[in-house]
Amino acid sequence: MSKPFADFPERRDRTADFNRPVFLRMREGYQLIVRILDSHAEKVLKHWINSSKTSVLCLGDECPICQQNETIRRENPKTFQKIKGYIPVQRRWMVNILDRTPVIKDEETGEEYYAVKGKFPTVTRDGGRSLVNVQSVPSNTIKILERGQTLFEMFAVIHADSVTEGDDGETGGITTFDVKLVPAGSGTDMVISVIPQQRNDDVTPILEQNNLTSYILSTVGIELTPDEVTNVVRGVSIRDIFAARRAKDESDSDKELKSSFSDLSDKVATLFGEDDG
Repeated sequence: MSKPFADFPERRDRTADFNRPVFLRMREGYQLIVRILDSHAEKVLKHWINSSKTSVLCLGDECPICQQNETIRRENPKTFQKIKGYIPVQRRWMVNILDRTPVIKDEETGEEYYAVKGKFPTVTRDGGRSLVNVQSVPSNTIKILERGQTLFEMFAVIHADSVTEGDDGETGGITTFDVKLVPAGSGTDMVISVIPQQRNDDVTPILEQNNLTSYILSTVGIELTPDEVTNVVRGVSIRDIFAARRAKDESDSDKELKSSFSDLSDKVATLFGEDDG
């Protein structure tokens, strides 16, 4: 039996990654053309910390947010969702996509600009440079598409409908053709339409020519320690969390270096100490 495009019940372990992956931006008025590159979507559980405007990976049994949520649910079984301090789990799925959307690019910074309702902007975001004569080209970049269950259920249906089982195995599927994504609305009210396209070319040459590599999705996300999660909920910024980590790492390195010098000094004393005779 073939592997489904997305498994919705399971949870996978996360590991930390402090690189900055590029995510596909969704905005009403965009019409995005993408090729999904992964035959299986990666599930991730997160908590959105509104005070710091960031999301952190859920730590499962060790997660202080989930522990607090459980206390709130127990004490307020009917109104727990409205209680201050309750931070629900967000179930998200991720795939690598090749962004094939036509964009114009700032020649100085390389920043991409999408057309909104069919029109490209005429100046850069900072207002410093004109974009009037810049020709649009396919983005041809790998980005991460991360959304909730509704969108990925649509992907799963399209994937299942387009897969063919044969003597030589499985062929077709959602990775073999482009899809158009059309967002409408914003925030939690955003609805994304998925429209399969006829374009089914092999994108391998594009990936190779542009030296494009997919992200390792199992390493994407901000994973903190339980104490760090508690601090973020209290209002400590992610930047300060990482700064504290670096300071601790440097302190630990200094301690190890001093210990090494101490051991070396003891050995030198043993080898070249004063002669008792």
